[in-house]
Amino acid sequence: MRFCGTSPWLGSTTGCSGAAQYVMVHMPHTVRQLFTLNGGDVKTGSRFNDGCGQGPIKSAYQTWTSHGSRPSWDLIAVYLAVMGSTSLYSSERQGTDIVDAAGNERFDTGDTSHNEAQVWIDSSHNDDVTRRLDDILCSAPCGGDDPSAVGACGRYTMHSGHNCWDSGHGADDLESPPHSSCGTMALADCHKRCDETPSCTGVTVVVASEGGGNLVECYRKTNIQLSKCDYGGGAWKFDTWAKN
Repeated sequence: MRFCGTSPWLGSTTGCSGAAQYVMVHMPHTVRQLFTLNGGDVKTGSRFNDGCGQGPIKSAYQTWTSHGSRPSWDLIAVYLAVMGSTSLYSSERQGTDIVDAAGNERFDTGDTSHNEAQVWIDSSHNDDVTRRLDDILCSAPCGGDDPSAVGACGRYTMHSGHNCWDSGHGADDLESPPHSSCGTMALADCHKRCDETPSCTGVTVVVASEGGGNLVECYRKTNIQLSKCDYGGGAWKFDTWAKN
């Protein structure tokens, strides 16, 4: 961070000189530090305009971007922190990040003794990264105290943007009457309804208009063939969760 008296996002920087340098010098080397400049050319959020998602994240994106998209530095950092540094078409380069009092950085690849690394995403996969992050932004949250338990998301795999709704579109419908929702509920409860239905092998869901993005309309399915489901376009608002 460069200090010139004021910052467009912090305001006054009085007393901040050397702050970043202090943190770097005093961070214990037992704490693994990863540095990434990826994200400026990975734009996410535009899929909200195709009808996916609901709630404050969608509203914030559309307000901030005027219904556009924005760079994904923060999303990428969180994804790598949770899923691992090489989980997003990415690789590491070992070294040490050197920061001066003004916040200028230099990454020294000749010193690999400080448990630090740069992470770089293969830019040829930027579209894949965008798709994966938008999948997460658009999906309804899934509860459940134990992610491997019945009714929790750990027993299902999400296929975002897939609307599998009848035998001609990738699945056999289990609802009565056909194509009706079995109810408005939390996503984990939708999975539980499938678990309680002997022939159910997955669910297709769409975020409900109520519930602030936390509830879905639940449609139980069997004989799911993802390659035959409607995908993208008008189907972006749907997710199909197939049993593992």
